[in-house]
Amino acid sequence: MKKLILSFSLGLLCLFFQGCTRNPVLAEVGDYKITKEEANFRNRVIRIYYPQETRNLGIDQLVRAFTYAQILKNNGQEVTDDVLTKEVNRIDQHTLVPETLARIKGIFGPDTKSYRRVFVLPTLTERVIYFEFFLHDPKPQAVAVKPAEDFLHLALQKPKEYLNLASTKGYKVQDFEVSVKEGLKELKNEPKKKGKKGEDDARSLASNNPNSAPAHLDMRMKAQMEEQRAEEAKRWIENILKGLKPGEIYSKLVDQGQQWYVVKFLKQTPSKKGAYTFNAVAFNKAEYGEWIEAETKKVKITRFDVSETTPAVKK
Repeated sequence: MKKLILSFSLGLLCLFFQGCTRNPVLAEVGDYKITKEEANFRNRVIRIYYPQETRNLGIDQLVRAFTYAQILKNNGQEVTDDVLTKEVNRIDQHTLVPETLARIKGIFGPDTKSYRRVFVLPTLTERVIYFEFFLHDPKPQAVAVKPAEDFLHLALQKPKEYLNLASTKGYKVQDFEVSVKEGLKELKNEPKKKGKKGEDDARSLASNNPNSAPAHLDMRMKAQMEEQRAEEAKRWIENILKGLKPGEIYSKLVDQGQQWYVVKFLKQTPSKKGAYTFNAVAFNKAEYGEWIEAETKKVKITRFDVSETTPAVKK
């Protein structure tokens, strides 16, 4: 009887230790736990993209993904179930490679929870942490935006001195033209450089390279890029330039991805219907590497050796 009780007690204790379970926790990242099964799922996803890959990189990729999720949570942008559902729908609607997506879903079968945690969440956090949160949220950009705001304030007070103000501050003034047909482009007076002998032929051959992306995928990507370019041009024309008079400064900073622009409208281009020209002084946003390093240090990351009951690595 005593032996039976002892065996039962040891069995219960085993449940509390990663090394005794069939699906041990390999890492704790802030409020999240990553299991061995999830790491194995991720390894299989990786090998769909890279069939020759033999390393088990799944755990490293998931630790990074959940670190980003914790950083977003720390900054009031938690990755909730609703957020993941929207990302599932976005992936389904906008994937350029539905065949590959079908293979990935096949790995998980009916296990939608693992699919969301192992594939959807990393896809989401890799994009959102930089392109949606870091670049556009006021908090990480609070210091970097100050010079842009100061110059905008000066330019609004003295719009006729826009060029002189920029020169005094050492800022470069760029000339741009935008139209729905051709998109946004910087106007440069530099003559087009002709490639060295053989370079143009090499480019032509490269476009027909059988190892390049499949033609149907290239067409999808091209169509998507054309659509995005047209939408960006419409935003510039309808929301920024159309309401300005020649020589007028736009009253807000224009968020242009990795930079802010202080814009002075010049004119509609007489020779091109629907084309507008303007000056812009560009200001760089904060340095992402420094920010993400500082935010990562705030996240407690603990990795476990599945053969032990104590943490193997701590950060």
